[in-house]
Amino acid sequence: MELTPYYQLVEQAIYELGLNPADCRGEQQGSWNLRKGSATVYVNILPLAEQDGTVGCYFACSSPVVDLYAIQPSERLFKELLQINALLHGGIAFSILNDFVYLGYIREVRGLDLEEVLATFDRIGNYTDYYDDVLKKQYGVIRSERPFSYN
Repeated sequence: MELTPYYQLVEQAIYELGLNPADCRGEQQGSWNLRKGSATVYVNILPLAEQDGTVGCYFACSSPVVDLYAIQPSERLFKELLQINALLHGGIAFSILNDFVYLGYIREVRGLDLEEVLATFDRIGNYTDYYDDVLKKQYGVIRSERPFSYN
């Protein structure tokens, strides 16, 4: 599958946010790092092998919210995250990977357009920027910082 059109689509969306896409590129091809308020937003175009041997391609957008090493994780926290999931829109949801709680979104790239990429950036950024403050007050969340931001 040719990934260049999808890379270009993400870079166009980053440009629409008023950022230089080259400044936001991650270390690996098909990855970008953005900031919205206090939220770090990771964007990836991911080629993944399917069970039948074909390669699928996915658009993934995520943002770390809670560093589970930095707090005392509790059943109360996990229950609250699941309850919040029911309130989130656009396929955004909390998940856990490598001892971080993330807000994330993933879908196949087929049919992806500029409006959806921009809406996903906004949802992930806005939700993370809001919920990291809410959860920090309750659980003492600590996260890392990244340099590129958009409004």
